[in-house]
Amino acid sequence: MDEKSIFIRLLKYWESKGIEGFSSREFKEWAASQPDLQTQEARLRARRLVEECCECVERGSNREHFILKSEYYFRLVEFQELAESRIASKAANRNAIGAMVISVLAIGFSVFASYKQLTTEVTINPDQVAQIVKAVRQLPAVPSTSGTKQPPSP
Repeated sequence: MDEKSIFIRLLKYWESKGIEGFSSREFKEWAASQPDLQTQEARLRARRLVEECCECVERGSNREHFILKSEYYFRLVEFQELAESRIASKAANRNAIGAMVISVLAIGFSVFASYKQLTTEVTINPDQVAQIVKAVRQLPAVPSTSGTKQPPSP
Protein backbone atom coordinates (compact mmCIF):
# COMPACT_ATOMS: atom_id res chain seq x y z
CA MET A 1 0.00 0.00 0.00
CA ASP A 2 1.42 3.34 -0.88
CA GLU A 3 0.90 6.96 0.03
CA LYS A 4 -1.50 7.43 -2.90
CA SER A 5 -3.81 4.57 -1.91
CA ILE A 6 -7.37 5.76 -1.38
CA PHE A 7 -7.55 3.83 1.90
CA ILE A 8 -4.49 5.64 3.27
CA ARG A 9 -5.78 9.00 2.04
CA LEU A 10 -9.13 8.31 3.70
CA LEU A 11 -7.41 7.41 6.97
CA LYS A 12 -5.30 10.57 6.79
CA TYR A 13 -8.39 12.70 6.13
CA TRP A 14 -10.25 11.14 9.04
CA GLU A 15 -7.22 11.43 11.30
CA SER A 16 -6.85 15.11 10.38
CA LYS A 17 -10.35 15.73 11.72
CA GLY A 18 -9.19 14.53 15.13
CA ILE A 19 -11.52 14.07 18.05
CA GLU A 20 -13.97 16.62 16.65
CA GLY A 21 -14.69 14.25 13.79
CA PHE A 22 -16.47 15.07 10.56
CA SER A 23 -20.00 15.19 9.27
CA SER A 24 -21.43 13.30 6.31
CA ARG A 25 -21.63 16.58 4.41
CA GLU A 26 -17.94 17.36 5.05
CA PHE A 27 -16.96 13.88 3.90
CA LYS A 28 -19.05 14.18 0.72
CA GLU A 29 -17.39 17.52 -0.10
CA TRP A 30 -13.92 16.04 0.46
CA ALA A 31 -14.75 12.94 -1.59
CA ALA A 32 -15.99 15.13 -4.45
CA SER A 33 -12.55 16.77 -4.59
CA GLN A 34 -10.78 13.40 -4.96
CA PRO A 35 -10.27 12.33 -8.60
CA ASP A 36 -10.52 8.62 -7.88
CA LEU A 37 -13.80 8.99 -5.98
CA GLN A 38 -15.79 10.47 -8.85
CA THR A 39 -17.72 7.33 -9.78
CA GLN A 40 -20.77 6.18 -7.87
CA GLU A 41 -19.13 2.79 -7.22
CA ALA A 42 -16.02 4.40 -5.71
CA ARG A 43 -18.14 6.62 -3.48
CA LEU A 44 -20.14 3.62 -2.33
CA ARG A 45 -16.89 1.79 -1.39
CA ALA A 46 -15.70 4.90 0.45
CA ARG A 47 -19.00 5.06 2.33
CA ARG A 48 -18.56 1.40 3.35
CA LEU A 49 -15.09 2.24 4.60
CA VAL A 50 -16.55 5.10 6.65
CA GLU A 51 -18.96 2.66 8.26
CA GLU A 52 -16.16 0.16 8.97
CA CYS A 53 -13.35 2.51 10.04
CA CYS A 54 -15.25 5.27 11.77
CA GLU A 55 -17.63 5.40 14.63
CA CYS A 56 -20.81 7.39 14.40
CA VAL A 57 -21.05 9.60 17.46
CA GLU A 58 -24.15 11.52 16.47
CA ARG A 59 -27.16 10.48 14.42
CA GLY A 60 -30.42 12.08 13.76
CA SER A 61 -32.23 14.64 11.66
CA ASN A 62 -30.08 13.87 8.59
CA ARG A 63 -26.97 14.69 10.55
CA GLU A 64 -24.34 12.07 11.14
CA HIS A 65 -21.03 12.83 12.81
CA PHE A 66 -18.08 10.40 12.69
CA ILE A 67 -14.70 9.94 14.32
CA LEU A 68 -11.94 7.54 13.34
CA LYS A 69 -11.87 4.33 15.38
CA SER A 70 -8.70 3.96 17.42
CA GLU A 71 -7.88 0.65 15.71
CA TYR A 72 -7.67 2.39 12.34
CA TYR A 73 -5.82 5.35 13.81
CA PHE A 74 -3.12 2.95 14.99
CA ARG A 75 -3.08 1.25 11.60
CA LEU A 76 -2.35 4.65 10.05
CA VAL A 77 0.39 5.29 12.61
CA GLU A 78 1.93 1.89 11.81
CA PHE A 79 1.80 2.68 8.09
CA GLN A 80 3.51 6.03 8.66
CA GLU A 81 6.19 4.39 10.82
CA LEU A 82 6.76 1.79 8.10
CA ALA A 83 7.13 4.52 5.47
CA GLU A 84 9.60 6.41 7.69
CA SER A 85 11.61 3.25 8.38
CA ARG A 86 11.82 2.55 4.64
CA ILE A 87 13.25 6.04 4.09
CA ALA A 88 15.73 5.56 6.96
CA SER A 89 16.70 2.16 5.58
CA LYS A 90 17.44 3.61 2.16
CA ALA A 91 19.56 6.35 3.74
CA ALA A 92 21.46 3.76 5.78
CA ASN A 93 22.09 1.70 2.64
CA ARG A 94 23.46 4.76 0.83
CA ASN A 95 25.73 5.55 3.78
CA ALA A 96 26.97 1.95 3.92
CA ILE A 97 27.75 1.96 0.21
CA GLY A 98 29.62 5.25 0.62
CA ALA A 99 31.65 3.79 3.49
CA MET A 100 32.51 0.73 1.39
CA VAL A 101 33.64 2.93 -1.51
CA ILE A 102 35.86 4.93 0.82
CA SER A 103 37.30 1.68 2.26
CA VAL A 104 38.08 0.32 -1.19
CA LEU A 105 39.77 3.59 -2.16
CA ALA A 106 41.82 3.53 1.06
CA ILE A 107 42.92 -0.05 0.36
CA GLY A 108 43.86 0.91 -3.19
CA PHE A 109 45.88 3.88 -1.96
CA SER A 110 47.62 1.70 0.63
CA VAL A 111 48.54 -0.89 -2.01
CA PHE A 112 49.85 1.84 -4.31
CA ALA A 113 51.94 3.43 -1.53
CA SER A 114 53.39 0.02 -0.55
CA TYR A 115 54.24 -0.77 -4.16
CA LYS A 116 55.96 2.60 -4.63
CA GLN A 117 57.91 2.08 -1.44
CA LEU A 118 59.09 -1.38 -2.52
CA THR A 119 60.06 -0.30 -6.04
CA THR A 120 61.76 2.98 -5.15
CA GLU A 121 65.54 2.78 -4.99
CA VAL A 122 67.00 3.43 -1.56
CA THR A 123 70.02 5.72 -1.40
CA ILE A 124 72.05 6.25 1.72
CA ASN A 125 74.23 9.28 2.14
CA PRO A 126 77.79 8.32 3.29
CA ASP A 127 77.64 11.07 5.94
CA GLN A 128 74.57 9.37 7.44
CA VAL A 129 76.44 6.03 7.58
CA ALA A 130 79.37 7.71 9.33
CA GLN A 131 77.06 9.28 11.91
CA ILE A 132 75.38 5.92 12.61
CA VAL A 133 78.75 4.14 13.05
CA LYS A 134 79.96 6.89 15.39
CA ALA A 135 76.77 6.67 17.47
CA VAL A 136 77.07 2.86 17.73
CA ARG A 137 80.70 3.07 18.92
CA GLN A 138 79.70 5.49 21.67
CA LEU A 139 77.09 3.08 23.09
CA PRO A 140 78.09 1.36 26.35
CA ALA A 141 78.82 -2.35 26.13
CA VAL A 142 75.84 -4.55 26.90
CA PRO A 143 76.51 -7.52 29.22
CA SER A 144 75.92 -10.94 27.70
CA THR A 145 72.65 -12.63 28.57
CA SER A 146 73.51 -16.06 27.21
CA GLY A 147 73.18 -17.69 30.60
CA THR A 148 76.83 -18.79 30.97
CA LYS A 149 79.12 -17.19 33.44
CA GLN A 150 81.97 -15.28 31.97
CA PRO A 151 85.26 -15.28 33.79
CA PRO A 152 86.09 -12.05 35.58
CA SER A 153 88.28 -9.77 33.61
CA PRO A 154 91.90 -9.35 34.90
